[in-house]
Amino acid sequence: FPATVYDSMGFVERLKAIALPTATLVLVVLAHMMRMTRAAILSFMSSAYMETAELKGLSAFLSIVKHAAPNALAPIINVIA
Repeated sequence: FPATVYDSMGFVERLKAIALPTATLVLVVLAHMMRMTRAAILSFMSSAYMETAELKGLSAFLSIVKHAAPNALAPIINVIA
């Protein structure tokens, strides 16, 4: 991977040059968002309606997908926007 981008570089060479800086920035933001998502889902999992969903017989995976994940998306979307 080249360290700098020059005007004489082709398109593919420019993509190779910005691949590592882009990956670094994306991974930093992704790690923060994953921590926020985990914290939000854990807080929703202790809610009364999540206990009710589990008592009705809904599996843990389905209760997370149907109930906790949609409610946990709002704080994450607010940080992104």
